[in-house]
Amino acid sequence: ESQHEYKQFHHVAYWELLFAHCYVGEWVKAANYAKKLLNESRWSRCVYTYLLCILFAADTTCEESKRIETVAALARKIDGLRQRLAGKSIPFEKYCSRKANRFLAKQTLMFAHYEFLYFWNGFDIVAANSQIVQGILEDLQNIWHARQSKADADDRALYFFLRAVCLRILHQPMAAENSLHEVLKL
Repeated sequence: ESQHEYKQFHHVAYWELLFAHCYVGEWVKAANYAKKLLNESRWSRCVYTYLLCILFAADTTCEESKRIETVAALARKIDGLRQRLAGKSIPFEKYCSRKANRFLAKQTLMFAHYEFLYFWNGFDIVAANSQIVQGILEDLQNIWHARQSKADADDRALYFFLRAVCLRILHQPMAAENSLHEVLKL
């Protein structure tokens, strides 16, 4: 009976499971939890929709045209889902809205899933496990090499910044510093 009364505890668990799957690159499983949160929780439909959007964008297992169409449909909904409290917009919802609008304008969410992890201190959480961080770094580099020609200055800056974060965690301070210098050159 208490399982049904305290649904918000389930939502906390879904949030944690979502991030756990993100840490190991299981984007489809993470998206399933984002969808559950979107359907069941009332905390922030804007954030949950943005999460679903970036997790679909990160999943390379489905056909690209279908993925882009789904991501665009979700991105168009985000701005309308923003809430206001006492006449003020919620900063993180504003961030999600801006990122979604950027996608609609430029058709890119190259590293948004890792940016979201960074924003919620995910890199600090996985810092104790160098294998996970190494996997994230390799994924960043694979994405970068595949899409580098389509990247704008924001994508470049985000790539080099996230790369620097991973390299710092992996105890490669000189390489991390070099990546940060690349950000400063932009």
